[in-house]
Amino acid sequence: AHAWGEDLLITHEPTYYDHRDHGGDIPDDPVMQRKKQLVEQTGMTIYRFHDHTHASTPDGIIAGQLHALPWKCTHDGHFAVTLEQPMTAAQIAEDLEKYWGIAHVRRTGDLDTPMTRLCMMIGAVYCNLGADTAVVMDLCDRWTPPVLLLFFVVSGAELELSVIPTVGLLGIIYMLTRSLGKYFGAYIGSLITHADASIRKYLGITLLPQAGVAIGMAQLVIAQLPQYGAQIRAVVLCATLIYELVGPFLTKKALQAAGEIDPKNA
Repeated sequence: AHAWGEDLLITHEPTYYDHRDHGGDIPDDPVMQRKKQLVEQTGMTIYRFHDHTHASTPDGIIAGQLHALPWKCTHDGHFAVTLEQPMTAAQIAEDLEKYWGIAHVRRTGDLDTPMTRLCMMIGAVYCNLGADTAVVMDLCDRWTPPVLLLFFVVSGAELELSVIPTVGLLGIIYMLTRSLGKYFGAYIGSLITHADASIRKYLGITLLPQAGVAIGMAQLVIAQLPQYGAQIRAVVLCATLIYELVGPFLTKKALQAAGEIDPKNA
């Protein structure tokens, strides 16, 4: 822009990709310091057009992304999109790659089930394209612990201790089948992919810890089967407690045995 004789640069993301755009005050980051030096030398004025476009209705970024796609759909003005014709996740990913110019969109889960309602999460696109995702994720990691703490406190508060004796056998079966499924599923998968012997032997053990995802899925099941809510909650929460007490220790030992971490520094 400076070479073109311009002195105003309008951007969406912050200049230094540090979320709040604090002015590049990280002395040991050469890229950030070079950016700061370049801005000062050129006298460039940078206007970050971020919050205003997201606060508009419809959201300016989402509307622009949808405009580049050939879909017939309705947009709620924020993040929800409803397709007129159902599409599979695989088809959606292919369109994003083709019309947004993305080299590769990560795919996981059931890719063949048709769907009509989508949540256009810009973060997914950014994580596939951005060069500074590590900085953004580091910032997110700083405020997620209190949110997770609140989540587990609220979840634990719903546990009815009087129900535990009535689901003892069910809880044991759940823990055994889950553990065996994790271990042998990882073992068979490693065999199929011709993974190293250490991976086949120890990968399943590292998958034993269980926390937020299981509790979240339990809440979904409880919403569908409220008559079994207390029993489901008791089984999952008690199993989570045991897995979180034993799982990290077993994971550490498995990683040491596999030679992935140094026992002296663990």
